[in-house]
Amino acid sequence: MGLTAEGVSLKLGRKSILQDLRLQVHGGQMLALLGPNGAGKSTLLRVLAGSLEPQEGSVCLDGEHLVSLEPRALAMRRAVLPQQLPVAYGFSCLDVVMMGRSPHRGGASAGPVDRGYALDALNTLGMASFAQRRVETLSGGEHQRIHLARTLCQLSSPPAGCTPLLLLDEPTSALDLAGQHRVLALARELTQRGLAVVAVLHDLNLAARYADRVLLLNRGRVACAVGSPEQVLRPELLETIYGLALERHELAGRSIFTPRVSP
Repeated sequence: MGLTAEGVSLKLGRKSILQDLRLQVHGGQMLALLGPNGAGKSTLLRVLAGSLEPQEGSVCLDGEHLVSLEPRALAMRRAVLPQQLPVAYGFSCLDVVMMGRSPHRGGASAGPVDRGYALDALNTLGMASFAQRRVETLSGGEHQRIHLARTLCQLSSPPAGCTPLLLLDEPTSALDLAGQHRVLALARELTQRGLAVVAVLHDLNLAARYADRVLLLNRGRVACAVGSPEQVLRPELLETIYGLALERHELAGRSIFTPRVSP
């Protein structure tokens, strides 16, 4: 089934952050959340993660309300890569990645199976050689990839019949050009394994290239019905929301957006 949000609204103080949002993401799909700064993208992601409860509406994973799930049960089914990543001083990269197995262990000590999942996640991210590196010695991009490996490790053995959910908040922010494409290509690969992926992105071209579906936010509202990048990323709509005139070009069957140059 996957993730469903119905009529989600949220106020912080007197300010309305999200207003009557609806979306659905099935296993095998990647949804990109786009919009200008302050549109509510990261707040919506926190609601979809179950870490922030809306005043109105509901969020369900495989038909179960997030608020009804115990934290450990939820953690075995969904993982989150936040914008702000903690630095676990004194821990090796392997230690940090193995933290993703904590919900599955139920308080027991980590064993060979947990270590195997962690090593597989590091290998998937091309970080196997970093296993014994101390986390505080990493660059910003390396640090982000280690925590992405942690989320993969967390979702490596979800309960039977459940749709694993991966939530990514600006996963390309600390990465160079090659790293950005590597991470989003991996996200697409994960959908082929049955995961549902939701990613907050700023780059329209990356969203057009890798996302199956797009939700464009503007001041806490869906600016256009959720749909394919071709349906949602229309230059006239983007100009209204971002205040920047854009042109869409087709290159090798894909849309590329560039600022319109005045004559």
